[in-house]
Amino acid sequence: MYIVTVEFRVKPQHVDAFVSAVLKQAAASRMEEGCREFVVMQHTAEKQWVHLYEVYDNRQCFEEHCSMPHFLSFSDLVASWIVEKRVNCFKNLEEY
Repeated sequence: MYIVTVEFRVKPQHVDAFVSAVLKQAAASRMEEGCREFVVMQHTAEKQWVHLYEVYDNRQCFEEHCSMPHFLSFSDLVASWIVEKRVNCFKNLEEY
């Protein structure tokens, strides 16, 4: 498994629109072959922080995800709403 976490710090005035857009993005991503899990989380106290937890069969599936039309349009839509974005990639050590 290939695991990706993404942390977004969203401009306060765009939090609601970002959450709506990322939930649509998540639903489309869950339909991709090779995507095993796609979870959207929001910090309870600091609502401008939104986190994604994504699990793919392998790195190639994640790279294909990053080229999907729904991913690209989401990225374009929210680019100006984001203050900070951090992407972390992991492998599951218990599988190796």
